[in-house]
Amino acid sequence: MPLLYLVRHGRAAAGWDTAIDPPLDELGREQAAATAAKLMR
Repeated sequence: MPLLYLVRHGRAAAGWDTAIDPPLDELGREQAAATAAKLMR
């Protein structure tokens, strides 16, 4: 049976009140990379 992981993105550079689809900030990019590395194990 396949596994399905639901993962939230890292910290955004702005809130929903100022941007509809804000990019990740530096910490968010680091969080996303760390999560990807853990999931690849």
